[in-house]
Amino acid sequence: MKNLKTHIILVTCHLSLITFLGCEIDQKEILPEDGFTKIYNHPEEVLSYYPESVAELQGGGYVYLSAVKDENAETEYPSAYLVRTNASGEVEWTMNYDWLAPSARLIQRGNAIGFVAMNRQFEAHVILVDPANGNVTDQHDLEMTMPLYAFSDSRGELVVLGYDFVSRSSWISRYSASFILQRSSMLPVNTDLEYLIQRHLNKTGQDFHFFIGEYSNESGTGYYVNCFYNYTLRSVFLDISSLNATGDIYSFQIEEGISSLIQNSGSLFGLTSYY
Repeated sequence: MKNLKTHIILVTCHLSLITFLGCEIDQKEILPEDGFTKIYNHPEEVLSYYPESVAELQGGGYVYLSAVKDENAETEYPSAYLVRTNASGEVEWTMNYDWLAPSARLIQRGNAIGFVAMNRQFEAHVILVDPANGNVTDQHDLEMTMPLYAFSDSRGELVVLGYDFVSRSSWISRYSASFILQRSSMLPVNTDLEYLIQRHLNKTGQDFHFFIGEYSNESGTGYYVNCFYNYTLRSVFLDISSLNATGDIYSFQIEEGISSLIQNSGSLFGLTSYY
């Protein structure tokens, strides 16, 4: 059984160099009431919890999204699981959902909170729930397959990374605030990675660092997406309107790659990588 350990401390760090490694925290500046440490577990030993995302609610409290894998379940993919706590981390409710392989990150839309996951046919949906009780209030078909990451941009639009096993392509789609499809783009992988994607989703293989972010500089505005493209795991820069690729940072196939990326200012970015 895997325990979900959550540490919440609000700290501001200033990024000054692209070789940024971390920020030094003076423990005297953090008072006990500024944070909490909680461990959330489950007595069933056949369950494994994989934390995916946490969101702070406007009215106070937090919602945690996890993928929960049951060793005795008929499906090989983990299901979505939400935990709602108050501002002190005390559990108010928990809820299991039939949706599979939930993607980071949680999405806030008005008074609802949502997550992206897939059904048994690998079709991606966004599911909205009432944070007061966890009940599903709405759901939308995203018209793509195998969702890997979800991102809400500064305009309130949703950008989702998926994988199309028919064309063997990474699939990036942008949706309006009401989840209407605006534009899609396919980045050809040029090799069959469906098996590796499946093992990533069902938590039995390598955990790839898929992510989406947003940038703006003198060259324009767009997204950066860490995904499979042209045989390798790459960070691809996309135009915000057309979703066409404008550049990329590539690594050696899938054995190494970028694990996180953040814009400092202008054309200066900070990143971490593994090999």
